[in-house]
Amino acid sequence: MERLTNEEISAKTMIYTILKAAMPIAELIVSLIAMGIIVKASKDNFNIIGVLIWLAITIGASFLIDFLVGYKFRAAHAAAVMDAVSVGMLSDDMKSMANELVTFRFPSCNEYLGYRLKVTGAISQLQKKLNTFAENKMNKPVLGQLITIAQVFIGMALGFTYDLILAYTFWRDGKPLYTSAADALAIYYYRWKSIVENVIRLAIILIIAMVVIFITVGSLSAPVLTESFNRNILAGGFGAAACGLYVCRAVMVFFESTYMIRSMSPFLEEAKYMELNDEEYGVVCRESAKFKKIYAMAASEPKNAPAPAGGMQ
Repeated sequence: MERLTNEEISAKTMIYTILKAAMPIAELIVSLIAMGIIVKASKDNFNIIGVLIWLAITIGASFLIDFLVGYKFRAAHAAAVMDAVSVGMLSDDMKSMANELVTFRFPSCNEYLGYRLKVTGAISQLQKKLNTFAENKMNKPVLGQLITIAQVFIGMALGFTYDLILAYTFWRDGKPLYTSAADALAIYYYRWKSIVENVIRLAIILIIAMVVIFITVGSLSAPVLTESFNRNILAGGFGAAACGLYVCRAVMVFFESTYMIRSMSPFLEEAKYMELNDEEYGVVCRESAKFKKIYAMAASEPKNAPAPAGGMQ
């Protein structure tokens, strides 16, 4: 049987992409409802204090929705794509397989939250170093600037890099969690160019699309929301900005899913044959204090973590 193509994997796992994109829309609905309640309660006195209260509610609601509900969809999608790429096909019961791997790795949302904060922090620090390194390697100023700009685009879409690290922890589910994370981060650091070079064009398209969507959605929603919020321009303006932002986030999910699927195969291919020594890990530790903390956690983990039935090794 022929291996699934990237397009086939994308189509077969689209349900997870749609569910992930639904999270920002749910957060937007909560945000607009909160704005309506605050404006109504303040009557004609809605001001910057009302805006601050609204921001606190919006940020809090977004956080809760992302990490109490959304994390399961994101993690399950990474697990499903990992399975499709590494095996060449998807399990007949994709949902059960993905849920099993997610539950094994992250029994609670708190454990996932701690993992995500640590890993994304390390990715951010390492990407800054990689950007600088890429620029310094280019002798010609124009080319150096071009690669710097391209890496900025990649940096603005780091979500797919996190998904790769997350998928690796499912792929190596016989290893402890942070041992897998340290391995995956180090592999990304040393092989980032071969992993991300096929998505730079998509990253540029993403930035252009986000600007167009934000301006269009914000402009169209501003007069409608201003009228809905008792003709309060301040409330309408912030509501319109929220609409633009959350719609951008929803659209970005589809781009990030495409990035992840296209990058998964080269990432796992690098991971199969790459073995790092203590000195190489030490280099990455010096480049990122947050990676160093993950590496220290990995060193203290038990090395006999059991794998779930049917887990990938």
